[in-house]
Amino acid sequence: MVSTESTQKWKTFGQRIAEGSLAKVPVPDWASSLPMVKAQPGAGQFLPRFWGIFPWYAEIKAVVDALNGKGETQPILRKIVHAWWKSGPNLQKFCRANPKVRADADSFWSQRGVDLYWGDSGIASCWHTLLGERGSTPNEEAIRFFLLLIINPYANRLAGPCPRCGKYYLKKRASQKVYCSRRCGNATTATVRTREQRIQNHLDKLRRSRIAIQKWTRTPTKCDWKQFVSRQEPDITPKFLTRAVNKGELKTPVRQ
Repeated sequence: MVSTESTQKWKTFGQRIAEGSLAKVPVPDWASSLPMVKAQPGAGQFLPRFWGIFPWYAEIKAVVDALNGKGETQPILRKIVHAWWKSGPNLQKFCRANPKVRADADSFWSQRGVDLYWGDSGIASCWHTLLGERGSTPNEEAIRFFLLLIINPYANRLAGPCPRCGKYYLKKRASQKVYCSRRCGNATTATVRTREQRIQNHLDKLRRSRIAIQKWTRTPTKCDWKQFVSRQEPDITPKFLTRAVNKGELKTPVRQ
């Protein structure tokens, strides 16, 4: 168990970004189904990691914020994350394909310590401190966030970018593979349907225009063919017909 006193003194980078305690960090719906370990009353909920106990959600949320942020770090981090995805993700394959990133990550890690926590039980815990300070360059910042990602037990929740809004996000369910939210998914579907409807309406106007043009060529009238078509089909304007001719969708008719 982790004492309340120690958890209040030590803050992760994710907590510092959130500028508040872990209790104030929003926890997603899917988090309720994950195995959680409760600290002493009032200390919040924590999930055990490989070498210690950390507020995992606050930290992986910091990675998402960095991917969606602005500045020189963002494109570097995105490139690294996409290379990691491309590898499987498989860290051994990733390292072989990206030896410089591996070397930079090893160097950055070696300069940060791992604190030993003397707990209340007979078993000690380890806390990594690599996220305590910002990197000195945009590349170091990207490496720092990448390390934060690959040591997080729920790194596979990271996805993106969303094809509609362009943001990276944490998946709420396994079936969520394309859009960051239902709002973006529904909006994209609505946009596609609207585009398809416009195409169908356009093709229908062209079809009715050709029928009216054929009628104009056989009808003795002093009306210009565009005016004639517009009178036959009120929703088809002379401007529409002019654009259709310019685009090659209709041919200028010749009276028989």
